[in-house]
Amino acid sequence: MTIHNAGIVQDIDSITISVIVYALSKICNKPRLYENKNFLTFKEAMLQDLIDAQFFLKKKDINGYRTTIKKSFQETARFEKRFGTYIREAIEQSKIKRGGRLYEHGLSVGRTAQLLGISEWEMMGYLGDTKISDIHPEGGVDIDHRLMITRKVFSL
Repeated sequence: MTIHNAGIVQDIDSITISVIVYALSKICNKPRLYENKNFLTFKEAMLQDLIDAQFFLKKKDINGYRTTIKKSFQETARFEKRFGTYIREAIEQSKIKRGGRLYEHGLSVGRTAQLLGISEWEMMGYLGDTKISDIHPEGGVDIDHRLMITRKVFSL
């Protein structure tokens, strides 16, 4: 639902929180991380950041919310330097997957990449692997049918 709404109004704040929540869900599902005592501190800091972000939203303090989210990304980067690259990869993958959902809702590859701070190449690579780009969002003509029409037009 967040991605759907973000796609309609192209709200960077909704997209950012979606990326954080998705990445944290992936990170917290790695049992080996729980063996690292720094991870538990990191996890508590992330949860506190989400609570703080919610607090600022309830007060309609968008600047406080954005500062908290930025802090959350900075804490992630600091923790990653101590632990390894899995967290950065999880965040980057969550950006790309969230981008796929935005693309499904009709945003262009360029706009999606711009909103998420990723390259168009990363976005196109993901879309090509998932075949999302082959599906017409409104249930229209599929790619095979379009190819057949094109071949007829050019007498191939």
